Amino acid sequence: MRSNSGTIGIIISGGFVLHIIILTKESAMNENLEKLKQENGISAGNLSESITFKVFTARFAEVGKSWPKYVFTIPMNRLYLVSEGSAVVEFDGIKLSLEKERMYLIPANCRIKASCSRRFCHYYIHFCAHITGSIDLSELFTLGFEHTPSNPPFVTELFTRCLDSYKNHDIQSEMILQSAVKMILSFFIKGMATRDKMRQKLGLIAEYIETHLDTELSNKQLSSAAGLNSVYFANIFSKTYGIPPRQFILNKRIERAAMLLLTTKMKISEIALRTGSKDEMYFSRVFKSRIGKTPFAYRKDGTKCSQGQI
Repeated sequence: MRSNSGTIGIIISGGFVLHIIILTKESAMNENLEKLKQENGISAGNLSESITFKVFTARFAEVGKSWPKYVFTIPMNRLYLVSEGSAVVEFDGIKLSLEKERMYLIPANCRIKASCSRRFCHYYIHFCAHITGSIDLSELFTLGFEHTPSNPPFVTELFTRCLDSYKNHDIQSEMILQSAVKMILSFFIKGMATRDKMRQKLGLIAEYIETHLDTELSNKQLSSAAGLNSVYFANIFSKTYGIPPRQFILNKRIERAAMLLLTTKMKISEIALRTGSKDEMYFSRVFKSRIGKTPFAYRKDGTKCSQGQI
């Protein structure tokens, strides 16, 4: 199958689809391989293999006026492809009008308000994407929020592949799913994010925080790991990420808790421990103050999210 955007080649062996190879001439992801290698020390040849995806939901939904008009925070990125109708989504001061045959990327961990006045049909994929461990793609790339495909049938085929592959749990389907999501995401990459040496160093600290959310994390400990004076570390961290280290850690703990609430059956007390809190009541209070819902209510509403109601 050939399109203006690229080619989908399917390798078939013994009647089974083994892999879907996606080659694109216009993909910003491919255009930036060498630049990424030079600026971040990541092998250009291994970039594609370094990006890992976890798909939590891939479905098609038809909604109407009942689409919720309230705020909800989801710890996954969301990809939408509209097939019929229109809707409005608002997040982080941005207002998007979702229109037919257009694609949209909604970032993870932002409060979203969605509404539509009539029938609205859309494909949607909830996913997380990281490179070289726990570094989020947004650390390396500047991402757009909407895209108008030059060949809508080609993109519809990609989303259909994702939905079909998500239903299965074999290695062939997983390979197809990973490749198709990677291709869809490439349409939203606008360029490289600025990453100087200090940003790279702080990126390692951020990665350390991500992997130690269940432990005590102090400014002194993190500044020592970065090899910086504690006051200077706090200042440069705040300047780089827009918030102090303590707030950054709290945000990551809340994000991790939200993910565990929606993707596991862990008890809330266990999730509290996994995110650095020994007191379940304190954890629930902090979670509600940030998300607007108790952990129990958030988990309950998460079912609506996975069914395309958000």
